[in-house]
Amino acid sequence: MELEDARLWLSLAQQPYPIINDFLKQIIDLKIDTESSLLIPQWLKNNQAKINNSQLDTSLLWLEQPGHELLCFPQYPENLRAIKDPPAILFLAGKTELLFKPQLAIVGSRKPTHAGRENAIYFARFLAKAGLTLISGLATGVDGL
Repeated sequence: MELEDARLWLSLAQQPYPIINDFLKQIIDLKIDTESSLLIPQWLKNNQAKINNSQLDTSLLWLEQPGHELLCFPQYPENLRAIKDPPAILFLAGKTELLFKPQLAIVGSRKPTHAGRENAIYFARFLAKAGLTLISGLATGVDGL
């Protein structure tokens, strides 16, 4: 993704979610794909968007790291686009193409026991070897394991 497109999507994602959700629904209704970033500057202006430049710069620095990507709404797999309230962007660390394969998330306690940690790791390895893509929001505890 080009730097300017990333800036636009990151700026959009800083806005209040109910308003963003309406914008994303318009993109779906109009069947707009990658050119949707062309609509963002006017949308930001019309909605008097406030941009946190420090947050924007931090996100852009994160994106410069190897293996880090920004996936914006039009690029989502069909199932993710179809959820009721999809996020405007996703920060990805890893292989983007895995989002288009069968996936599973393992969730649990933020403070798992020793046995809970061992089980989470065991199941993750077993399921990955079986061909599932494991996804995580990297919360503390079982999710991050």
